Amino acid sequence: MHALLSLVFFIGAITLAIAFIATRANLLKTVSQGNRKLDPIKVWYLLIPIFSYYWSFIVVKKIAESIDSEYKTMGVLQTNLPTYNLGLLFAISNAINGILTVIQILELDIIYDRWYITSRSIFSLILIIIWITYWIQLSNHKKNIKRLNKEALS
Repeated sequence: MHALLSLVFFIGAITLAIAFIATRANLLKTVSQGNRKLDPIKVWYLLIPIFSYYWSFIVVKKIAESIDSEYKTMGVLQTNLPTYNLGLLFAISNAINGILTVIQILELDIIYDRWYITSRSIFSLILIIIWITYWIQLSNHKKNIKRLNKEALS
């Protein structure tokens, strides 16, 4: 039963990761080619284990720059890079979570410490909240860019 639950959790996590990557790739496809700072296909490099922790920082920055560039072309003023701060927080949190996962996989003595278990649970909850919020922010910018492009055509 434990193995089945683990398999269901793993499949669910992979499905969500693919959907999240697709959201980012599709957002970049919405940005006009001249304003894209990253080829949408390169977002899929996030599926490469370990490398993805580094690549996540690049993707976050390039998406923010692409959105900013698109908005500037449309005459929409931004005070900072859209999605960048939350994306950076997500990338940092995700990297820390990766380190904590390695500690758990190696079964170092620290994972049996009550403080570690409690803080890891709290951290995981915070990471999920950041992840969902960032995902929503990306989706909103995609919708906004589509709307602005539609208005410009009419």
